Amino acid sequence: MEYIHWYPGHIAKAERKLKELLNLVDVVVEVRDARIPSSSAYPDIKRLIGEKPRLIILNKSDLTDSDLTKKWAQKISKETSCQVIMTCASAQNDLKKITDKASALAQEKIAKLVQKGLLPRPARVMIVGMPNVGKSSIINKLIKRTKTKTGAKAGVTRTQQ
Repeated sequence: MEYIHWYPGHIAKAERKLKELLNLVDVVVEVRDARIPSSSAYPDIKRLIGEKPRLIILNKSDLTDSDLTKKWAQKISKETSCQVIMTCASAQNDLKKITDKASALAQEKIAKLVQKGLLPRPARVMIVGMPNVGKSSIINKLIKRTKTKTGAKAGVTRTQQ
């Protein structure tokens, strides 16, 4: 029996680039679509990021049943041992939750740098996720300007930002 191995080249390229940049960041923020929290997860994320602290965001939660999304958040948190936040990229208070949690997750690494005699610095965060989960919208809101393109279809942002 012959097996067909399908693995698009752009995904392999993105994984290689992610591994290169991973050493430069303190925290990985994985964005998922709250409407499809399981299928919008990247299956190999744990293998790719290793022991790097990870925060999971269930974005577009304003488009879901909040009770059901809370149950999904609890389930995902239990399965991954990661903190999970339900957000809507258009809500400013939700973005503060992201920055606060990411900063808290980075504190251990920053404290180690300070112990070595370096000055404290802001947390360095990498935002990852499957296409069309709202990564670019979250980045734009976090930096308070339109730096990345957004769109209602997948593939609007094809390069790393």
